[in-house]
Amino acid sequence: MRSIVVLLALASIAALAPAAALASPGRQPARSSSAPAAVLPPDLVALEQRMSELQLTSERFVLSEWTAGGGLPKELAALLPKGELAHGLLTLSPPAGEVTLKLFGESLTSKLVDGIVYLDVPAIAKSDGGRPWVEIARRDFHKYFGGALGIEGSGQPGPVAVDPFAALRARVNRAQSVAELGALTVDGQSVTGFRATLAPVVMKLHNAVTGRRITLRTTEKIDFYLAADGVPVRTRTITTTDGVREITAVDISAVNEPLIVAAPPAAQTITLSQLAVLVRKAKAEAKARARRRAREHAGKKAKPRKP
Repeated sequence: MRSIVVLLALASIAALAPAAALASPGRQPARSSSAPAAVLPPDLVALEQRMSELQLTSERFVLSEWTAGGGLPKELAALLPKGELAHGLLTLSPPAGEVTLKLFGESLTSKLVDGIVYLDVPAIAKSDGGRPWVEIARRDFHKYFGGALGIEGSGQPGPVAVDPFAALRARVNRAQSVAELGALTVDGQSVTGFRATLAPVVMKLHNAVTGRRITLRTTEKIDFYLAADGVPVRTRTITTTDGVREITAVDISAVNEPLIVAAPPAAQTITLSQLAVLVRKAKAEAKARARRRAREHAGKKAKPRKP
């Protein structure tokens, strides 16, 4: 369980995807490009233009997710996300960030500073002299975790996105229909709401065990709320597949603040190679204890009974 949380926390900060990824959560299945583009409301046309002109340097965000339905067993349904999944702050120039992930009752914080990933693992502080932060050089991150997470590249920080909300605009512009929800207030900020309905996707799968064909139909709606400057203050993606409903929400509470992400103190940091040494030492000590217990157990059994 813990290893899954670690990988997800690392993934959340590895690429430090700017608002382009954060503002367009949820699955993005392939859709037919032959469908005519929806007619956008006039207010959205103007706000999209402002969105494309944004010069983003930093943002604070909260990512939440809710999943329900599908007749899942209670034990499995209890593991599904229901609420805040992650929160953090990102800076695009220079690329840096701090993300805290919440999953399966775990809370894990990771940072990216000067191309180095730092992972907060309080459990190891007891055995490494009070150093809870693991330092993972960018090249090592890609070497050890890139394959598992589907990350490719040299491990060096990439260029800053010129148009951070391009992904959201692209999905909205290929929607089947787009409706204006009117003027609203989100977290005290005046916004204009819109709903984009994407074309349904039908997937036909083959069950290798039963030999039957399974047809899944996915519908997707995006509710997004734009401030006067074009910032998507809140984005909610509602996806329904075979009775399972998933809602992913991104709230951007602030942009272009003078944020500084600092590396953890050196006295509280351990490198990945040092951690590997500690792990090997702990395994050796565990094996030694097991051998001692086995010898003690064997000695007790071999000890002659008193007449």
